[in-house]
Amino acid sequence: MILRTVLNKRLFIQEILGLAIIFVLSRVLLAIFGIQFDMSPLQWFYQYIDPLLLKERLVQSLMYLHSQPPAFNLYLGIILKYGGMYAPLLFRTSYLLAGLFSAITIYTVMRLLNIHHLVAFFCTAFFMVSPPAFLYENWLFYTYPLTSVLIVSSLLLLLSLETRSRIYLFLFFSTLSILVLTRTLFHTVWFIAILCWIMFHHKTKKRIVMSALVPLLVLLSVHAKNVFLFDQTSLTSWFGMNLIKMTFTVPRHVLHQDIKNGRVSGIAEIKPFQRPEVYQEFLPVHTATGIPVLDNTHKSTGAINFNYDGYRAVSAQYFTAARRLIARYPHYYCQSVIIAVYQFLRPCSDSIIFSGHNRRIVSGWVTVYETYLLGDILKNAWQTTFTNRSGQQRPVHMNLLYLFIPALYLFGILIASKKLRSLSLSRNQMLTFRYLMFNIGYVSLAGNLFDASENMRFRFIIVPSLYVIIGMFITYCIIQYRSKTSSTQADPHQRQD
Repeated sequence: MILRTVLNKRLFIQEILGLAIIFVLSRVLLAIFGIQFDMSPLQWFYQYIDPLLLKERLVQSLMYLHSQPPAFNLYLGIILKYGGMYAPLLFRTSYLLAGLFSAITIYTVMRLLNIHHLVAFFCTAFFMVSPPAFLYENWLFYTYPLTSVLIVSSLLLLLSLETRSRIYLFLFFSTLSILVLTRTLFHTVWFIAILCWIMFHHKTKKRIVMSALVPLLVLLSVHAKNVFLFDQTSLTSWFGMNLIKMTFTVPRHVLHQDIKNGRVSGIAEIKPFQRPEVYQEFLPVHTATGIPVLDNTHKSTGAINFNYDGYRAVSAQYFTAARRLIARYPHYYCQSVIIAVYQFLRPCSDSIIFSGHNRRIVSGWVTVYETYLLGDILKNAWQTTFTNRSGQQRPVHMNLLYLFIPALYLFGILIASKKLRSLSLSRNQMLTFRYLMFNIGYVSLAGNLFDASENMRFRFIIVPSLYVIIGMFITYCIIQYRSKTSSTQADPHQRQD
């Protein structure tokens, strides 16, 4: 078994300790330089329940949360409600632990997939000290924890396949349910598709179903709650407000003509996620429910409460308008997808997301990372500007990621299709790698077909998986080089054409 040949080795323990030391030293240096854990999202981010309600009405607010899946607000609420004055420290500590655990998991997955130990060590170490890891780790948002959970799920799948343990299998499906209950990018259909795929490859289907039953029932219970309270099957009521962004490439004069002719609602020309007053003519008559998370138009911090009950109707109208515009102008929708992919392939540390104190602290490293390692220096050769319908201008230029990421996808597909047999992956290793590739493809498609905003943030969730492919590519090159060298030494008189 690969677990005996890898996990019990002294070298494995030594390199794990080495990674832990690098992690601790780098985070101490960051603290010395002045990196701070950014808790400001708690005050105004759209996805978060009013922090006052999280403290005082946690259960009720989670029950009537229709805009988002509940898991991350549950995490916030527990720490705010019971952490008291130690809440900032608890947030910071949990993110540091997530970072350390991610690093150990990335390295372990690489080793269990036959990646050379030095390649695995240096790839993991570079991920730990890369600017995106520094910035997301110090930002109170669900991107960083989900990145950890997704790569942990790959490890749990491989462990469950190797040991046939129900505990590992249950933990695997539990991580999938956490992803679905935290981020709308992951859907219950995604969970069920993975469940069916694993059942297809195993004879012991009953064991698999029983391991997945509790996590699946938890997901279905949240869906049932939304159906019962809001007549809404989805875990989010924002799909329409997100999808309308994919119609921003429709020219203003074309949109106005469609609105004038009654083909599309006038709500289509209003940017989503505005104050309730902006949607006055589109809001239904509001009847107070007595539930603050639904009745309040603003949070106690002064920020807009996007879980206000009226936004459900607004989002539904956005969805109808977006669906009609996409069907009527598919070429403009394709333009939006291209824009989304462009943003998806921008550096994950892009200034669109991070522009504050922490980015300034590590600005030198960010400049080296983005400009030279990822190739933003290519903007000196070509750069233009895109102006959207709202008059916002965005610079457009190439970088190395537009070549590098597709090349990694292609290499991963070759491995998954068993075209590169020299890597010598066993059946269980191959199933794990295909699961990893499936998630890369899923996030890439779902993230770019239905939203065009901070798509580079979506990609960070699969960055550890991309590092695994990088490790496999380097290992493959090493194997090919050694094979060529050994064959040449075996026949010193061999001549090459």
